[in-house]
Amino acid sequence: MRKYRDVPEWWYAIIFVGGFLISVIACEAWPTQTPWWSIIGVTVIGTVLTIPWVLIESIANTGIQLNVIWQLLPGLWFPGKPMPQLVIVMLGGAFEQMAGNFCNDLKYAHYARLPPRAVFRGHVLATVVNCFVYCIMLELMLAWFNNDATLCRWDNEAFMVCQYANSVYSSTIFFGAFGTNNMFVLYPMLPYCFLFGAILAAVWLGGEKYFPKLRRKLSLQMDAKKFAKLDKRLWGPVSNLFETLNPAIALSGALAWAGNNNLSYATLGIYIAWFFQYYLKRRYTAWWGKYAYLLFAGLNVGVAISGLIVTLVFSFGVGKGVSFAWWGNTVQRNGFDWDMYNQVGALKPVPEVGYFGIAPEDYPTKW
Repeated sequence: MRKYRDVPEWWYAIIFVGGFLISVIACEAWPTQTPWWSIIGVTVIGTVLTIPWVLIESIANTGIQLNVIWQLLPGLWFPGKPMPQLVIVMLGGAFEQMAGNFCNDLKYAHYARLPPRAVFRGHVLATVVNCFVYCIMLELMLAWFNNDATLCRWDNEAFMVCQYANSVYSSTIFFGAFGTNNMFVLYPMLPYCFLFGAILAAVWLGGEKYFPKLRRKLSLQMDAKKFAKLDKRLWGPVSNLFETLNPAIALSGALAWAGNNNLSYATLGIYIAWFFQYYLKRRYTAWWGKYAYLLFAGLNVGVAISGLIVTLVFSFGVGKGVSFAWWGNTVQRNGFDWDMYNQVGALKPVPEVGYFGIAPEDYPTKW
């Protein structure tokens, strides 16, 4: 990689200044109800949080979900206003995703021996093209999947239920219209979760630093047989736990399973991760180090290309309406996961009053 020239810093500066100005102009030129100074807050907070997130992403291939921060902050800045909540959630999420995706691209390019400048140009060009593709896809979805005005509803005939869009809408109502402060009143344990997270991190870091010293001290002071028992029953399992488990990565993985995710789809990742990260990495280390990332990048590209072809052919092209009835295409519709994906999975029926929980007049409404 040394033979390739690095990307100049001023290239990054141009992208940053351009993106910042576009965000400010968009917030001021359109009726977003979002003041321009909030973009500065998103930029500063995003910069501080993205650096550790990208470091963890580069090592563990999984980042820390920061969407909770982008949901809480605008709810505190603009309580009772869902529009600024939506704008900042989208800008903050884009800040995190674009930085993380670009760092991932650089990592894969490093293993694939690709020039950094070519990767930079390709990423920027793909981002610009994606803006137009995104708008085109929205128009196509409105034209093809909204004939009965059910797009993004659970009863859409093409199953275009817009899971992510509904999730963003719900968070906008919860933390924007309802307000973060009212959420804290309704669920008083929520603020303490931040404290629990800080305590967990401090305990974990302290344990990694001081437990080995405590073990050495006990080995010198205790009887050899007693210490051998203690080491086998306590220190051994505890040390293995600290060596193989990271709380940030573990909680990030648990958060990825939250919501109406398809369990049968996500479970496959566990087996693949174990096979590559445990079996192959330990048994065939040389092969893993040489081909694992290349295979991962190739599979990602293959899935993207095949997904594009399948969508264009079977959703908009000559294959529209054609179905292939075999086990691989129908098994995912047999379980409760399919009902959850289509927003119709409920363990209990809606009560006669029409809602769950407390009565509407009992909700806190202090902005």
